[in-house]
Amino acid sequence: MTVKERADASRNRRAILAAASTLFDTADDPLTVTMDDIAAAAGVGKGTLFRRFGDRTGLLRAVFDARIAGLMITIVDGPPPLGPATPPRERLLALLDAMIEFKLDNRKITRALEQTSERTSFLESPAYKLAHALFTDLLAGIVTPDRAAWTAHALLSFTRIDLLENLITTQAWTAARLRQEIQDVAGRILGPLSSRCWLTRASAHCHGHRWRPASSPAPGAIGHEWQARPCRAAAGRTARAGRC
Repeated sequence: MTVKERADASRNRRAILAAASTLFDTADDPLTVTMDDIAAAAGVGKGTLFRRFGDRTGLLRAVFDARIAGLMITIVDGPPPLGPATPPRERLLALLDAMIEFKLDNRKITRALEQTSERTSFLESPAYKLAHALFTDLLAGIVTPDRAAWTAHALLSFTRIDLLENLITTQAWTAARLRQEIQDVAGRILGPLSSRCWLTRASAHCHGHRWRPASSPAPGAIGHEWQARPCRAAAGRTARAGRC
């Protein structure tokens, strides 16, 4: 049974998140903001903060989660190109770009969370594990199964805020150039879209064609290059999308 939050508790939570969000954004480094600072700005006792959020990292994560909630809803149940109806390759590129845009728009709190996570393992953080699971699932039909998890890690490495900030501040890249460069590299990793189809043998059927390897993969390639051959099962009827 879901327990409804009391009105005063809900009001306190909103006040705390609003105060923390402002303080994290205005500080040079969100990790210098103390629980005392947040309690005073929110008009609540420090004990309330610890009971609701545990510590400053818990508050950082709560503010981050509140900001990314809209994007998450679009990813889970929204329209293309982020939603589940999008073909895997197109969706992966769109997800990568959306994550980078979000992190650049929220770079202070993202940096603080990634720095805090590194004291344990950034790869074990809930946000990273969720993103990695989604990327791995989408890659299952693009690369060979044994490379899906690794390729997901490789693509997600482009979203590291320390890398993004270094390219913008040290290399003087614009955000637009940064996003385009990452799209170009990710596109090469995923393989061409139109003339080739990068699939596993188990899923080598698409758009009314049976796909077969045209050649052995080149050294370092992620998958086979596939050639389309007409699918007999599709003759006389419309092939279902993604399968004969």
